[in-house]
Amino acid sequence: MADLTGSALCVACKSIFCADTVKNASGEVAHHGLEALAARASKCHLCLTVFMSIDPEAYKSFRSVATSESSGFAWISPIARDQARLKFRYVGAATAAPERESPSSNSSKTSLVGQWGAEANLVVELILMNPRCK
Repeated sequence: MADLTGSALCVACKSIFCADTVKNASGEVAHHGLEALAARASKCHLCLTVFMSIDPEAYKSFRSVATSESSGFAWISPIARDQARLKFRYVGAATAAPERESPSSNSSKTSLVGQWGAEANLVVELILMNPRCK
């Protein structure tokens, strides 16, 4: 059986897994906005996975209401002995469009876009299987 090599992660993605990383009141760590996520996808396996997991319709809907560059946040939570849920949330200032939600999901990922108050939000959830952290 061949040895698995670890994935290359950027500094922002590594910080998600560090216990001493500063978190906001919701338990999230700062992450890339969507613009930086797209640029980093060629260098970081987790950024690539998140970017490729965004539902195209949810992305289009987010872009139609977000009027500024987005900010990104990440949250991790164990859900079983060998699984963890990763949630990535992207926030941009919203125009005065009506509130709406556009979900898209399958068994391992979810993209949800909506407008709450003055912010447009895009959420991507992933399940991390059998994580091995050093």
